[in-house]
Amino acid sequence: MRKAQACDLGAIEHHLKQSFATTMFLRSNLLNYGIDGASRYCMDVFFDGEAGIEGGLCAITRSGYLLAHVDPSQHRLWVEFAHALKGREVLGMTGDQEQISALFNALGAENAGFKIDDVQRLYAVSLDRVPVFDDVELRAPEPDMIEQLSHWRLASNIEALGERETVSALAEARAQINLLQTEDRLRVLLSNGEVVAMTALNATLPDCVQIGGVFTPPAERSKGYARRAVALHLAEARRNGVEKAVLFAANLAACRAYEAIGFEQVGHNRVALFSNPFKVDA
Repeated sequence: MRKAQACDLGAIEHHLKQSFATTMFLRSNLLNYGIDGASRYCMDVFFDGEAGIEGGLCAITRSGYLLAHVDPSQHRLWVEFAHALKGREVLGMTGDQEQISALFNALGAENAGFKIDDVQRLYAVSLDRVPVFDDVELRAPEPDMIEQLSHWRLASNIEALGERETVSALAEARAQINLLQTEDRLRVLLSNGEVVAMTALNATLPDCVQIGGVFTPPAERSKGYARRAVALHLAEARRNGVEKAVLFAANLAACRAYEAIGFEQVGHNRVALFSNPFKVDA
């Protein structure tokens, strides 16, 4: 197993681009944060020295999250990746359902304690298929909205990721919102001058974006705000040259909202977060 160097990044991007729907976090992290920095999203990337990048690759972020793009049947590669991670602490992983299951087996983590282990529908769409709405307004949030959006983010993390309502969880949600705001990846939807929903891009590339962080407070649900927010955010992305988008969704209401604006299911995504850090012992 070989650790990727800067000279490998072009070949890695070319390989991952062929499977855009399941490799957005990998590609976006490599493009925006790389492999040599100190960001929590910076990654160590490993691939088989004999099979090369085309054989598949796995990665771990500085903060301890795993990502992978390896054929689930390549048991030897999964085992070698587990050996490369020996002694590292893992907080969770996300990606193609079958690949994550293969990785869990190699790590011996299938019976670890989880705060969430969820299989969601993976969707993709060509942006020329997404409708445009003109009855609402989407824009970047004002600074005085950040605290409200931080509480919305915490509520979203509780619903989607099994987070608990604590002071530290709110601080983390606030940090996430501030990062999205700083990187211009966060938008709010206004109806009659009131903020009724938010949407974000959790992975960005020149050709494709991944929607995440969509949230509508309970009092404003079932009014079509989520689909409008996402559609308008994607219209903005299309004006900037983006051609495709992906997202994953768990509940049926969200799935129907995204299907209504053109998204089609292309697979399943698994999100698994450990209750406590899992130390790899290969």
